[in-house]
Amino acid sequence: MSSFIVEEKTINKIVNFLVTCAYSKEEFKPCITNEINKFGLDLTYNSEDKNPDARHLGQRMFVLNQKAVNFRYKEKGNFELFKFDDSINEYNLMQILKSLQCFLYQCSEGEIMKEPLFKTLERITNIIKEHIINHLEDYKKAKWE
Repeated sequence: MSSFIVEEKTINKIVNFLVTCAYSKEEFKPCITNEINKFGLDLTYNSEDKNPDARHLGQRMFVLNQKAVNFRYKEKGNFELFKFDDSINEYNLMQILKSLQCFLYQCSEGEIMKEPLFKTLERITNIIKEHIINHLEDYKKAKWE
């Protein structure tokens, strides 16, 4: 297995999607917001600093990814700063799911999978998967038996 640092664009897509969940009443999004809140972050905007927790989440994801890569390749690299960009939005749920899965795969090294942030993103990924599956026509047509 190889490991790499995902693009900042990927993390920004994920974080910005999670921000949209904080404002949505769409059936599954409050569950996602609940997971983020349990993690101790509030992704709603405020008048002073726009969204400090969104930037913080992006930076923590970036560091988590760097720690995984460092572990994989037995490096002790310095952690770079993450550049949060709230203009990078992705509303395609399949793409968000794939981006989350890619991110989690790249972080699946050593003890990283036990980190609370990893576990939170894993639960969010499962919420999205369940939502997608529940809306597939074949799933709707399948018998409950």
